[in-house]
Amino acid sequence: MHTVDTSLRAFGRATPKNGASRPYSILTNILTKWIVKARANGHTVLVGGDFNASLEGHAGKRDLRGIATSLQLTAPLIQTLNTEDPYFTFFRKDRGISRIDHILHTPLPTYIQISGNGCYTSDALTAATFDHRPVWTDLCISGTGPPLPKEQHLQIPPRLNINPADQEMVEEYQQHLSTHHQSLPEPSEHPHPADRAATKLALIHRITIDAAHDTRSADRTKKTRIHHLCQRKRSRFKDGFSAEMRVIQTALHLVIYLKRKFFNRAGYLHPHVDDTRLYSLTRRGLQRWEVTIAALDHASEDPSHPPTTIIKPAVDPRQMLTWTVATINSTHFDTLRDNLTRMLQGRARTEMRKRMTHRTHTIQAHLELQHIGKVLQTIGLKRKQTPPLTRLTLEDGATLTLPIDIQDELNKHFTAHHSIPSGLDPVAHKLHHDDTWWHELAAGADMNTPLHPHSAIPDHHQLGLRNLCKTKVTSATAKKIQDALRQQITISEFHSTLDGMAKDKAPGPSMVTTNMIKKWTPEIKIEVLGLLQTLWTHRHVPRWWRDRVMTPLLKKPGHTSLKNLRPIGLLEVLRKLMTRIITHRLLHIWEEDEVLHPAQHGYRWRHGTDTAILRVLAATELAKLTGHVKLCTFWDFQKAFDSIAPNLLKLAWARLGVPDDTIKWLSDLDDGGRTFIWTPHMADNIDPRSLEELLGSDGSFIQHPDMGFSAERGVTQGGTESTVAWIVIFDMILCWSDLHDDIAKMRRTQMTSPKSQLPLRPLSSRPTNSHPSAPSPECN
Repeated sequence: MHTVDTSLRAFGRATPKNGASRPYSILTNILTKWIVKARANGHTVLVGGDFNASLEGHAGKRDLRGIATSLQLTAPLIQTLNTEDPYFTFFRKDRGISRIDHILHTPLPTYIQISGNGCYTSDALTAATFDHRPVWTDLCISGTGPPLPKEQHLQIPPRLNINPADQEMVEEYQQHLSTHHQSLPEPSEHPHPADRAATKLALIHRITIDAAHDTRSADRTKKTRIHHLCQRKRSRFKDGFSAEMRVIQTALHLVIYLKRKFFNRAGYLHPHVDDTRLYSLTRRGLQRWEVTIAALDHASEDPSHPPTTIIKPAVDPRQMLTWTVATINSTHFDTLRDNLTRMLQGRARTEMRKRMTHRTHTIQAHLELQHIGKVLQTIGLKRKQTPPLTRLTLEDGATLTLPIDIQDELNKHFTAHHSIPSGLDPVAHKLHHDDTWWHELAAGADMNTPLHPHSAIPDHHQLGLRNLCKTKVTSATAKKIQDALRQQITISEFHSTLDGMAKDKAPGPSMVTTNMIKKWTPEIKIEVLGLLQTLWTHRHVPRWWRDRVMTPLLKKPGHTSLKNLRPIGLLEVLRKLMTRIITHRLLHIWEEDEVLHPAQHGYRWRHGTDTAILRVLAATELAKLTGHVKLCTFWDFQKAFDSIAPNLLKLAWARLGVPDDTIKWLSDLDDGGRTFIWTPHMADNIDPRSLEELLGSDGSFIQHPDMGFSAERGVTQGGTESTVAWIVIFDMILCWSDLHDDIAKMRRTQMTSPKSQLPLRPLSSRPTNSHPSAPSPECN
């Protein structure tokens, strides 16, 4: 097909005839690859040919309906022509056995219409069992449509980063960074110090990205790690060849190569080989071998025991330099080859791998003890849960393949996921929409009044909730918290927190990683510390800190469907650094003054699933000894992080003694922020704003903030403050459990008293849980 329309593409591919090569699988893989790629670039795809399969009727290995549905393919011959007459393209014994399904197309744009379909019919063809009859589809192309933006990435690309172990790369990165930093403009147009600090941090982030791009764009072929020098395509259990094994292997290859050069297959010396040629070829090969082993010695983790010490005189290939044509035969090479091969046998390889790294030593030790589970855990054999998002399955079974359609559908889904639901209880509705009520609840106002007259919550529970919401900490603890938060961020806090941040983590919207920040020059680090101190003094949150990148993870291995995605947020590194400093101060005081509920085990220092299990076992054993009954309930909170109302979180902070200015600062971290889902389409539009734009106004760091969505509620899973937010929220639930037990005991006492006038009400539709068995988020 020839057309001036650049959005129409035709391609052809023949599958192998060998049945053992699974031609149907090859065909579907080719279709999927080409159609997804073409549609991602805005092209219309027409597919024609004998699929040797069917789009209707029977199921089985030759059913094309699944692949056609997933790729949004339409068969005009099936939908139009076969509704008029039961045409078949192949007959056997006067019976049609193959329906017309040889032309497929993706959704057509408005300027392309199907004007007709046809199948050539002839008695002669039918009698001759002609395979197959010609079929056609007429297309009317009235013009060209608007050009669609070309997608640069059909899959999620790797993020930009630098290797902190590569000293040459780090020095080059710091050199580029210093050059850019010297030419940075000063944000003098902003009168407020906090605004100037926020703008200057954005500019530093921008030049950090530029410096990383300049560094990565250089040609870098030098290997710097021993693992890279020794890695081969081998089992993950082997972890590649060790350095000693590589020395032996290269020597073995050299011996085999020289034997083939000097002797024929019968073992006779080639007539053109003399002493000069023997020495020159041997010397040239040994020089290459010595260069290789010298690099291995240089990269060795143990300089006192270099890999070349494994070569003993009996197997040293340098002895070949003393050989002459008159004294050697092929047996000399065979003996040297066999001696080198014996050094690579099973037990010897195991010992050499143990000496390679501590990690491989641990793996080999577990293998010898048959601890296969620990081996799998050590080598990280865990199913990768990050979906590629090259296609997306909807609830009705349809599949999206266009990157922009996938982006829009994910935005729509997660906007609803983080929205405030309808039909809330009046108490919850007021807490969501009244921005001052949480402050009244924390102050303990109107303790004898129900929360809301029209609430479905029983009145005595409403009074209990009022008692629960008031400030929990003592005045002395509240003063300690205020004094700790009033202090400025110190240089020791800054450096210790920065050093403690994990490397190679995914970045936020600015694409600045922890590796880049860790390798900032000392001058830039000192300047950034001063800017962070200014932000903390004024309790100011930059606008670009409020945005986040969302990386959906699969809840369960399987298809990439909307219900199977868990939103994980990626925040700016400096935001995580600063919030970690502040929340560390809070946690230190809460632990020191024993503010938190003792049954809270998740995300606490010196607590975890092990301590939670010990409490459950202790409660169970105590119940057996005393003859009491213990009821253990298992709770699973749906959308635990994503359904937290902002005002409820403010109430939880205030309840544990956090002052109002810090509560506002913590809530401002997410107020008005945009969430950008990391898809192939988003990867094409993540470019940052220019230095001039960042200097002019505070806003999103990227050029296209409209590609994200705003979340009405929830905290970011993956953020530093989100774990502490869970602690303060769950502390309310655990304390409510204690209060619930107290109410139950009080009401039982009143009912047994002869003067009791209160009627008995059911307290809950489920068993109450005592704190020895109270769940933690890690145990759910």
